[in-house]
Amino acid sequence: MKKVMTILFLALFAFLAVSAGAAEPPAKDAPAPEAAPAGPKYGAGIGDTMKPFVLSYEGKEFKSDSLKGKPTALIFMTSACTLCRDEMKSFNDALDRFKGKANVVALCTDYDDKRIPIFKNAFKIEFPIVHDPDAKVAGSLNVMSTPVLFLLDSNNKIVSRADGYAPGSVDDLLKLVSGK
Repeated sequence: MKKVMTILFLALFAFLAVSAGAAEPPAKDAPAPEAAPAGPKYGAGIGDTMKPFVLSYEGKEFKSDSLKGKPTALIFMTSACTLCRDEMKSFNDALDRFKGKANVVALCTDYDDKRIPIFKNAFKIEFPIVHDPDAKVAGSLNVMSTPVLFLLDSNNKIVSRADGYAPGSVDDLLKLVSGK
């Protein structure tokens, strides 16, 4: 019985292997298949203006409209993300280079906002870390992992996006500030 089952299994496997490769290629004069219609765009992209949001920052309201008037680095992060720490520290270390000329704001998608002050104090972060507990802002920008950095112009228009730690992003913000 064991031999019969093995032979049947091998025969089935051989049949499937042969039939998988049996599809005939399209004729040379056959028309190319039509492209699928583009689906709805998910999330804002480069060139789009970021939708206004209101979130909590240290027990107060933080409004995204307060960022208008200066270029902005918007960093999506979580407190447990080591690459987020690197991104945050690189901007924190460079704050003096663009203080007053640009905004730097982090949006933390941790479910618990109690981790934010611990993170902020541990790494001596000097810019706001705003709580996005339900990831509504992150979702509106199609942020699926962290860190993600958005550079915005002075009208909150998205100029660039970097998924993952982007070591040169501080320089990119400085170029945006200087208009180069």
